[in-house]
Formats: sequence, C-alpha cells, structure tokens
Amino acid sequence: MNRYAVLSFFLLLLVFGFVCADSVSSSIVCSGASWVSSSVLGPGTTLTQDLFTTDPAMILRELLTGERIQAKTMATSEGPMGIDEYSSVRINDDENPPLCIFEPENNQTKRHHETSVSGLMQHGVYSSAKLPGPEDISRYLIQANGSGILLTRAFSDANQSLNYASDVAGMLNISEHMQFGETDDT
Repeated sequence: MNRYAVLSFFLLLLVFGFVCADSVSSSIVCSGASWVSSSVLGPGTTLTQDLFTTDPAMILRELLTGERIQAKTMATSEGPMGIDEYSSVRINDDENPPLCIFEPENNQTKRHHETSVSGLMQHGVYSSAKLPGPEDISRYLIQANGSGILLTRAFSDANQSLNYASDVAGMLNISEHMQFGETDDT
C-alpha cells in the first residue's frame, strides 16, 4: 500500500512539475520525421510555434515564461522543414477614457504588437528568438539560410501605426530584427 502511495506521489509531482514549469528546453536529433509544437498564453501575451522536418534534422528550443515570455528556436534540416510562428502582445488600460477626441490622453496604456512567420524550406537552417526588453519593448530576431519560401508579417498599433511585410522565395538568406515599443528617456 505504501509503495503505491509513494509512486503516485512522485507521479503527481512529476506531472505538476511539467505543468507549472517556468522553463522548457528541448533538443531533438532525428533521422526521420519530427514535429515540435508549443504555445504559451500569458497576461496580454500569446506565443505559438510549430516546426516539422522529414529528413535528418536537429531542433533546439528554449522557452522561458513568467512575467515576460522569451523563446529561442534553432532548426537545421537536410530535407523539408515547415515553420509556423505567431506572437502577440495586447495590453489596453483605459482608466479614464477621453470624452472628446481633442482631450489629452491621460492614464492610458496601449500596446499592440503582433508578428508571424510562416515558411516551407527545402533544406537549411532556421533560427528565431523572441526577446523581451525593458518595459514595453519586444524584440524578434529571425535568421534563415537555405532554399525555400518564407513569409514574415509584423503589426503594431497604439496611435502609431506600423505594418511590415517580407516575402522570400527560392534561394534565401534572410536576417531580420523587429523591435516593437518605445522607450521614454525623459
């Protein structure tokens, strides 16, 4: 009886350890098909990542959660590789919304960042990182080297409009750095 209680306690501890984890790291080296998927929902933040490969490949991934979400992914494949990533930050605090359009905006925090990457590469290397910066800053780094199709999009809206698009096809070597948010140095 005690054996079953101890075994169930350790099994329960193991399950809750993975469910409540603040950090997940994984590395996969395979000679066949692999598929890695992750998603995180935080306060005002969403992150989803999907990667698949069909031939010899190596996938490294690190996911840190908590106050701010941080994700790093690197994949190398000798064959086809599919990529789908989406990230968004949406925070909207309106304590005293203005009654008139000409009134100054007081006590308002508006942040809307969004980015997505989709691609299908014949072979090559892909890496991406979502790095939180100080306060409102979010940084996204994307690097791809190989052959295939890659589509990136960015969007930001908080009384400042920013829309970005990037399409690549065929032989590709792409490196992008996107930064959303602003710092007030006054």
